[in-house]
Amino acid sequence: MGFLPSGFVKVNGERFTDLAVCHPMGHYLEALHRTGYYYTSIGIMQMTAAIFLLIPRTATLGAVIYFPIILNILVLSWAVRFEGSFLSAPLIVLANLYLLCWDYHKLKFIFPWEQRDVYLN
Repeated sequence: MGFLPSGFVKVNGERFTDLAVCHPMGHYLEALHRTGYYYTSIGIMQMTAAIFLLIPRTATLGAVIYFPIILNILVLSWAVRFEGSFLSAPLIVLANLYLLCWDYHKLKFIFPWEQRDVYLN
């Protein structure tokens, strides 16, 4: 649910935060906001992941879409030493990894180490 409001703000073209541009995270988010369509596309993907995660039938796809987004937030938070998500981002990444592991049986066909029975005639 947390990605719905943040994605909606981006789709509407509004700034995500009121952090000053002298703060490293504020500077990054201001630059991201100025990219235009890229900022909007991130918002669309955040909202798509959130909606997919809320629907049981599409939750696996939602977790797959959500993972690179939240991993990027984690790396960015650590890189700029942003205290606002210093604890929450790693916990959300762990929760997402749990979801991906829970649905491993649905995803294992994409991994090269999984053996497939192939019968050639």
